[in-house]
Amino acid sequence: MKNRRRYAVVAFLAVALLLAWDHWQRHQAEQWAQEAQKQRMLDDLRRRVTAFVAGRDAVTDWQKNLGGAVGGPSLYTADLQPRLVRPDRRPVFFYARVRDIRREADGYAVQFESKPRVLAGVDFDLLCPADLAAEIMKNRSDLLAEYGVIAVIDDVRIEDAQARQETGKVFVARGRCVDLMPTGPDGLSLSLSWALDK
Repeated sequence: MKNRRRYAVVAFLAVALLLAWDHWQRHQAEQWAQEAQKQRMLDDLRRRVTAFVAGRDAVTDWQKNLGGAVGGPSLYTADLQPRLVRPDRRPVFFYARVRDIRREADGYAVQFESKPRVLAGVDFDLLCPADLAAEIMKNRSDLLAEYGVIAVIDDVRIEDAQARQETGKVFVARGRCVDLMPTGPDGLSLSLSWALDK
């Protein structure tokens, strides 16, 4: 009788262990499939963004070695001007969210909040063609809407951060939006940023 109980307990434990093992394996397979799908999406977006930037010969490394990070040296307008207001008129590429859109006499002006804001804030106030402004307004319900933007910059100035309810310096670059493409939430942009550094 005791042996039967032992065998029953051992059999029960073996079945429970096998079921738990099977559940864990299925869970792992699902996680791997999700990660593989996410990686495929990132790779596809990386290819599209890289082609988008290359098609306009946009500068992607304008933020490299700027300084201005927490505890680092101050960032001045004079540091940004040669990187953004380029004598060769090459456009620059950046990731941003839309802060506002307003009508202007010759089209629309879009205020972009650049991402990531690791350094002092650099926002962009750009004249945009009507078709690009319409594309942005079409996505207004997407709270995570973020764009890869290509723009030619004419001017950079510092703006009062307190008036904008932000801490630290906020620079505003003004110019013309050449093109943009939706890129998804911040995570995708941050994952892509390394790929665009030339």
